[in-house]
Amino acid sequence: LCNDKGKEKGALKFDADKVPSGAVLRYRKEGDVFKKFGGGTKSLGDYMTDKKIPLRLRDKIPVLAFGNDILFIAGVEISDKIKIDGDTKRIVKIRLIEPLFDN
Repeated sequence: LCNDKGKEKGALKFDADKVPSGAVLRYRKEGDVFKKFGGGTKSLGDYMTDKKIPLRLRDKIPVLAFGNDILFIAGVEISDKIKIDGDTKRIVKIRLIEPLFDN
């Protein structure tokens, strides 16, 4: 759990209590969808294309998933579903030790 307020390149922060029980850390699969921070849902592949993530790296980026619903893409973005808001009590910060690419 995290209580710092600073920005850190490649670090993502989210509301721990919004992560559903049964969510797993894995790599992308066919049929995955991502609800972008700020709204709008896209297939994970389309989102990665929009973010200009090279094809060669897409299968190497860990994601937190609940079924086909992607909650975060490590080093890239969190889903709107787990964003921090005024009711957030517990914040988790994740960061890739070695970034896969530069945004």
